[in-house]
Amino acid sequence: MLRIITFLFPAFLLLSLTGNDPGKPYYHKVKAEPGDAIPTLLKRYYLHEHQCNFDQFYQLNKLDKNADLYIDKLYYIPVLIYNYNGKSIRSTLSIDSWEQALRIKDYNEQIQSDKLRRSSLTASGILWVPHHELNCQSDASP
Repeated sequence: MLRIITFLFPAFLLLSLTGNDPGKPYYHKVKAEPGDAIPTLLKRYYLHEHQCNFDQFYQLNKLDKNADLYIDKLYYIPVLIYNYNGKSIRSTLSIDSWEQALRIKDYNEQIQSDKLRRSSLTASGILWVPHHELNCQSDASP
């Protein structure tokens, strides 16, 4: 019994400190780097081509459109983090579109290739989903 408590307590503590429900997606946080402006940061994560990603960035971070970023400060970016179900992107996200799932797969591979994430989707069990893939109508560039 003591072993179970010893094992479960750290997991419970981690969840309570992060505020993340393990089954619920959350937005990813990254540190601003020297020279980063909002467009630069979003471009690094391939989010700059959709106005809704900019709008979501401002809302997530409670910033206005003219705000400066501070080096080494953590900011939410419009990328949702999901626990991958190990079967498929479509079943993880409850979507039907093969093309959409393929874009999300390609995004995860590109982000890993750019060393913006440490391990692959399948190795980590974590799926990164750009905000615009699930939450935005087709929109123009900012």
